[in-house]
Amino acid sequence: MVAARDFLARSEDLIQRLYSSRKNPLKLAALFGLPFLLGLLTGRLTIPKLEKRASAIIGGRVSAVISTHAELGFDVDKMEDLELARRTAEHWRG
Repeated sequence: MVAARDFLARSEDLIQRLYSSRKNPLKLAALFGLPFLLGLLTGRLTIPKLEKRASAIIGGRVSAVISTHAELGFDVDKMEDLELARRTAEHWRG
């Protein structure tokens, strides 16, 4: 996840609720609302629907990164990590 500092500052409560629910898919889905939960349970939830709903909740753009390369998923909590993420993205873009 990449987030601007101002978003993090104004969204502390939301971030805490999402973080607390991160390992419980049903609880996390409940934060997104009943249509989201029904979509999850029926297998009709799509990535574009997830992106759209998440974007509406946080008031900013949310985009999924689809990859078969697990090494793309790592913590980015220091400037050095951000630079590594950027270099990695450029590498995979070609």
